[in-house]
Amino acid sequence: MAKNTTKNTESAEQKTAAKTTSRLPWLDGLKGLACFDVFTHHFFLAFFKASYFGTEMPSLLPGGIDTLLSYKPYGVFLNGNFWVCLFLLISAYLPACQIMRTPEDKLRNRVGTMILKRYPRLMLPAFSVCVINFILLHVLNALHMNYIDKPLDYSFGGLLMHGLVLMWTKVDSMLIGPFWTLHYFLLVPLFAMLLAIPARKENRYMPFIYSALLIVFFEYDILFDYYMAGVLGVLLADLTCHDRFATLRERIPALTKKACLLPLSLLLLSAGLWMGGYPSYVDPEGLYTRFSFLVARNNGTSVLLHIAGAFLILCALHLWQAASLPDLLSTRPFQFLGRICFPVFMLHMLWIEYLGYFVMDRLSAVTGSVASAALPVYLLLLVLVLLSSTLFHHTIEKWCEKICSKIHA
Repeated sequence: MAKNTTKNTESAEQKTAAKTTSRLPWLDGLKGLACFDVFTHHFFLAFFKASYFGTEMPSLLPGGIDTLLSYKPYGVFLNGNFWVCLFLLISAYLPACQIMRTPEDKLRNRVGTMILKRYPRLMLPAFSVCVINFILLHVLNALHMNYIDKPLDYSFGGLLMHGLVLMWTKVDSMLIGPFWTLHYFLLVPLFAMLLAIPARKENRYMPFIYSALLIVFFEYDILFDYYMAGVLGVLLADLTCHDRFATLRERIPALTKKACLLPLSLLLLSAGLWMGGYPSYVDPEGLYTRFSFLVARNNGTSVLLHIAGAFLILCALHLWQAASLPDLLSTRPFQFLGRICFPVFMLHMLWIEYLGYFVMDRLSAVTGSVASAALPVYLLLLVLVLLSSTLFHHTIEKWCEKICSKIHA
């Protein structure tokens, strides 16, 4: 009898651990899609600057489509800031879910381990890419082949200081441009972990705390805007882990049916994408001007709307999953992108800067325009980014994960 009780206890603990650490395939696919869009954003920013800066830059695509992309809603798929906000929201939501589903007796060790692992898990692969970039710059300068006119304005000591410290403590883009976001990828999830601890129980006062934090981060300073993603990530974890919609579903049984969930999820998805298309740089037009009073109070930033749009998209996809509708994000292509999303984010700018400009200059000279050369160059860079990211994932990133697996609180 005692043996059976022990086995049942062990089985329950294993199920709890599996539930705590289980992954959501569709969420991995969404991360892959986000990094793919960040790459596409930087490609257009490099060669079709009007897609971001609007009329301040000359249009290079027929019909001025690149200029339209800077402020039209369909520019959401090139709006890098929105996809960064989506990635941040996911990065806050996942650890918050893990903490909320962790048994009380294991909470301290799990939280401590998650916090200790966060910095080396991000720093080791990111610093490896910084070293690669440092070597490439040295070699090109030595061979007088630095055709991108990018001077090496930091020493090895600067590499260490920026790569190990400054890049993680403030917004810093000295080493590689997109790496200014790593400061947030480190600290926003850590903040979400701490916020998730008091949210483990179904406390009625937590929504008021979330609201207060959102107001503080919105009003305080532009650098803290991205922490709103941490708050909304924990809020979403609170809603899903505690199933706070159970009472609503009991009162409105129609919410459990596909006929209701499908249009509701599509509505939220459309609203999220529309908000994600809010221009990051140029002045808004059309219905977007309705939100001008918000961004004017917030130092002119559009981060608030992008994070809100990301939140709506995650809510829509949760409803989509609840309705057991076709799951495109869980298919193999998106799962593949999800596995290599971080290497794609880290490596894509190296390919754009060190090869993209070179190939684009020569191919556009042959074809007669940048527009006609864009597709072949884009496809070439995409293939190289995917191949190098896959190699990086199976070598350096796996090695970094192996090191981090030995860290325990």
